[in-house]
Amino acid sequence: MKAEGRFGAALLLALLGGCAGDGFGPDELARFDGGRITLAELDAHVLALGASERGRGPVQPGFDWLEEELERLFQQRVLLQSPERAALEREPDFERRWRARSAPLLARAWLQANPPAPLDEAEVRQAFESQKALLTRPERRMLYNLF
Repeated sequence: MKAEGRFGAALLLALLGGCAGDGFGPDELARFDGGRITLAELDAHVLALGASERGRGPVQPGFDWLEEELERLFQQRVLLQSPERAALEREPDFERRWRARSAPLLARAWLQANPPAPLDEAEVRQAFESQKALLTRPERRMLYNLF
């Protein structure tokens, strides 16, 4: 699969307004057979990262960590279009991880599509009154001195 990309200083130029004359659009950062990665897509990818992944190092003139994220996004896009994708998706380890990661997303989507009925204040009071004895008794704790 043929791939072209601009990194490092070219990324800085793209952030400041783009480069002309190299065949890339003003917001294009990478191009490969069947696709391209724009500055907006890289921004969305970086914002989707967790705070611990996003802050792996200080932003320096070379944008080392940003360049790594662009490379990671590039590899993901190329893999999505590769013929080996189907074989990878059939591996048992992949299927197990896919199910584990997709379950919370599916549950959240189902809850959005089927919101629970609103609670009635009388029902809440009745539930509280039935559990009141458990909620007013102090918690018991056992402490042991090991030394």
